[in-house]
Amino acid sequence: MKNLFLVFVLLFACSTLYAQETITVNKEDLPKDLLEKIELENKVETYGSWIGLGKEIGTAVDSSLSALTENSVKLSETDIGKTAIFIVVWKLLWIDILQLIVGFILLIVVTGFSVHIYKTAIKPQNVIVSERGDSKEYEMKSPIAKYDSAGALFAFGCFVCGAYIGCCIIMFAF
Repeated sequence: MKNLFLVFVLLFACSTLYAQETITVNKEDLPKDLLEKIELENKVETYGSWIGLGKEIGTAVDSSLSALTENSVKLSETDIGKTAIFIVVWKLLWIDILQLIVGFILLIVVTGFSVHIYKTAIKPQNVIVSERGDSKEYEMKSPIAKYDSAGALFAFGCFVCGAYIGCCIIMFAF
């Protein structure tokens, strides 16, 4: 008898949990102000959950980035950290650094070569035309005078411009 009584009490307790009923009403049957109030409450509830989620994500990202920044700064102040940063930068930028070095060396070589060619082959030079005792007569002659001097100057200019453009391409374009 006690068992039967216990079963009835449990059934009664469980049945009261499921006693809530849902009543469905058409939207057209509700007054307009009540319908607007219900929709507003639903929107506020939905937006509130999204705002809470956004705040949680923002807090998590902020704490993660601040921890990452603090640890990165601490690591970069050590000798091992400085070495690691140097290795990372070298791995990322070694080809650019190499291009600048090679291009700059080529630029110096091309400039020296161009100055040498200009001084020896293009620049007019004083040439002794005649000597009479202590007096000497000089004349300005260009080493390329027997050739087409305008064409030679143009070729020299094209060579220098092309060499400088090539050096700049090596240094900056690739």
